[in-house]
Amino acid sequence: MRSASPSTALGTRWSLEGRTALVTGATKGIGLAIANELESFGARVIRVARSNAEVNADVTSPADRRRMFEGLDRLDILVNNAGTIHRSPAAEYPDEEWEKVIAVNLGAVFRL
Repeated sequence: MRSASPSTALGTRWSLEGRTALVTGATKGIGLAIANELESFGARVIRVARSNAEVNADVTSPADRRRMFEGLDRLDILVNNAGTIHRSPAAEYPDEEWEKVIAVNLGAVFRL
């Protein structure tokens, strides 16, 4: 049995040439790593974040969500990576922070 090198096998098997991906939260951490990896496999990646991205957008804003998709004729991959957290004891969790966490971590995922 012939053994292929991992990079050759993955490069052929996982080619994303001609595919378009949109990654939220794409300017740091896991989102940045995902965007870079998708690009390394040939995908066109649209990086979305609140600042310093190809598309600066707030995933909780309906207008910003619409703007993310302007000019796209196709989308093959959507990575809902944007997320937020507020650290405090549950009994002290402010309502406005809870609403923000739910809007980013749940609402935006559903609406995108």
